Amino acid sequence: MKGRDSPMAASVADTTRDENAMAGNVPPALGRRAFRLIPYCVYADYVVSSNVGMNRTIYVRDEDVPVWERARELAGDKLAPVIVDGLKRFIVEKEREVSEAKGFERIEVSFHDSDFNGLMKKRAFNGKWVFPLKSPLKSDEVDFTQYYALAITAKGAVVIISWTADHDGESFKRFRVYDSFDAAAAERSVAWAAIMATEHLGVPVEELDI
Repeated sequence: MKGRDSPMAASVADTTRDENAMAGNVPPALGRRAFRLIPYCVYADYVVSSNVGMNRTIYVRDEDVPVWERARELAGDKLAPVIVDGLKRFIVEKEREVSEAKGFERIEVSFHDSDFNGLMKKRAFNGKWVFPLKSPLKSDEVDFTQYYALAITAKGAVVIISWTADHDGESFKRFRVYDSFDAAAAERSVAWAAIMATEHLGVPVEELDI
């Protein structure tokens, strides 16, 4: 990160200021100050350099300069990671808002993970249950019952949690994520659950141009 007094910072900041002034976004008399903050992200008149050499000029309002300076002090003059973390949180929040508008919700599951010798794990994602964990799809076999909980995520992935139960109790749970129902159906151990889920949701008509 380079301060405002460095030649690079001055050049980039002045160029950005002039372009903004010409576009009517920033009055020339106000120099490098902009008017707003987006949630979780601090704007300041410093040039932030990434590992690949890309520079970004960030602005703060005059009244928010003490916040910037305090953050810079606490971060040891390394504010780029702080800003990136803020942007990541902002993206997660906005994506959650979009998914909720489409009927998805934040799903959190706790289970004893078979991949980690039964250690308790917690995982969360935005999605919709097709077969909820509390009322899973089940298949009665000769000596045991096979269970499947299945959800679709806001990004179109398929989550399948599977386990078995017999007279001795329940097995640990297996948590898997598939890119699509096609991918899930290609795995023999969960194919039946994927097939049942697509039938439950309704199979879309494929229009053929023939």
